[in-house]
Amino acid sequence: PDAAVRKFAVFAAGNAAFHSRLLYPLLETMIPALLSCLAEPDAKTRANAAGTLGNFVRNGGELVPALCAAGATESLVRLVLLVVNASGVDHLGESSQHLVPARIALYSLGSLAAHTPAHASLRASGLPRLLKAQGIQRDGPLASYAARLEGNLDALPSPAACGLGSS
Repeated sequence: PDAAVRKFAVFAAGNAAFHSRLLYPLLETMIPALLSCLAEPDAKTRANAAGTLGNFVRNGGELVPALCAAGATESLVRLVLLVVNASGVDHLGESSQHLVPARIALYSLGSLAAHTPAHASLRASGLPRLLKAQGIQRDGPLASYAARLEGNLDALPSPAACGLGSS
């Protein structure tokens, strides 16, 4: 499909998952396509895909195992680091739209971190430490979402999950 169709399809899936878990079983089949959309050239499509993945765990953890198995945590971490690294420390905190996909991906990672099965891959990523090293405190939303991610990681035990062993 063309880029506009992908952008709006991703947005529609996110809306379907936002209010209720009832459609989660039907939406699960979209996970691979959503992960592909995280690499789209259009920033809005990347942001919509990241938000949709977060919405897939907003109302319950049924899709966490499927998200982990598909590599969603790693893909979201990659997106955050790619955008933050490309922005450079001097441009963090600007109102630039290029940071939006990273902000939304980081928020979605915080949502995933509320579910124990995602802990191992999130802890292994070292994302909060890497973001601090990049100077994210200059960007209020990134700093806030990184703190949320850390808080959710610290709130639950970290058993073996996502095939990465225990930590």
